[in-house]
Amino acid sequence: MLRRAALLCLPLAALGACSPTAGVHNPLVVNPLQYRDDIALNRLQLQVTNGLDEQLPLAAVQLRWAGFNSVVTKFDAVIAVGQRVDLPVEMDAAQCEIDGTTIGPPPDIDDAEAVFTLTDGTTRNADLIDSDDTLGALFAAICQSAMVSQQVTLEFVGVRQSNLDDRPITLATLRLSRRAASGSVTVSSTGNTVPFTLVFPDQAAGEPLVALTSDAIAAEVPVQFLEGRCDAHAVAETKQPFRFVMQVHLGEEPVVAYVVEPPTHVQLDMLATAAAGCATLGADGSLGGSG
Repeated sequence: MLRRAALLCLPLAALGACSPTAGVHNPLVVNPLQYRDDIALNRLQLQVTNGLDEQLPLAAVQLRWAGFNSVVTKFDAVIAVGQRVDLPVEMDAAQCEIDGTTIGPPPDIDDAEAVFTLTDGTTRNADLIDSDDTLGALFAAICQSAMVSQQVTLEFVGVRQSNLDDRPITLATLRLSRRAASGSVTVSSTGNTVPFTLVFPDQAAGEPLVALTSDAIAAEVPVQFLEGRCDAHAVAETKQPFRFVMQVHLGEEPVVAYVVEPPTHVQLDMLATAAAGCATLGADGSLGGSG
């Protein structure tokens, strides 16, 4: 569905010289964006400015680019003359060129376009104006993650409920397994999320979270998912409660960020456990049902 809240009913004259359409021959243009809410949903926004002299009764839209396409997304909406609106579309698989730990550059953004299918079956093509290099940054992040996945497996296993200081917590094991990687591999640190703080009880000061020596196939360490924030406002705004960003060091290569999430089937139980922990601590707010 069209994001009505994002629709700006502005005449083109009001956009001024600072508009991304300035100097563009095609009056139908798209600026790719990604908001915080889009990350976990694997989507981006196509911010459309209709500078044509006709309204656009939409049936579908697709981003087409050699780096990645978007999924053809159906819409039942009309973009009036002079309107600017965000259209959310899901990203398809990226066409990464990966050689070991080397990732090829993104394709030329100038060749990207958005294709609008109208309700009468005709199409309109829009130029992409990507001044913030959103597509290039997304391509690099996706391909970097794909490269790490080819080299190692990093996962939470054995997720279960336990108790600490008379309150319920979630325990798990962080397992690092070798795939194509040669040499040592270490996970130096991790970020937390709003509902959860990760604690590694066996980690010594100054040591990595988990390390794979050059002759080892796998290594694993225990991890505790303790309560993060329990206040109602923070919980209500949580969009990525299980997205733990870890710093991975592959041999002599630079450290790269890699997202690790617990298995989907345990996530609701983990939220319930964190909520119970917050209640035991007498903290305000409930984690149940956050997204």
